[in-house]
Amino acid sequence: MTEAVPIDPVASDENAESDVRESPMRDAERDDEIARYRHARQMIFDAIDLHVGPHGHDLLARLERTASVIDLHALLPDFAKALVRRVGLEPATPIVSSIERLISGS
Repeated sequence: MTEAVPIDPVASDENAESDVRESPMRDAERDDEIARYRHARQMIFDAIDLHVGPHGHDLLARLERTASVIDLHALLPDFAKALVRRVGLEPATPIVSSIERLISGS
């Protein structure tokens, strides 16, 4: 049998307090990430709608399946290729760059 280890109530209280103190920051960071996700997702949707048109059906379907900025980051290279194909490199660059900055949080 294993021996019971006494719990230090002071240490337990300190850990609980640190979790509570960090929780609002985590919530704020999560809220920021959700806001960035929604904004970037809308920007991609608008760019596909405006510039790619019906050729972007597959991209729109993939965009609908995204759930986080990580998913949007994975979609970004294919989105950029489709956008460059339809409007050219020079007009596509600022659109893709602004979405990339938003996704990365910089």
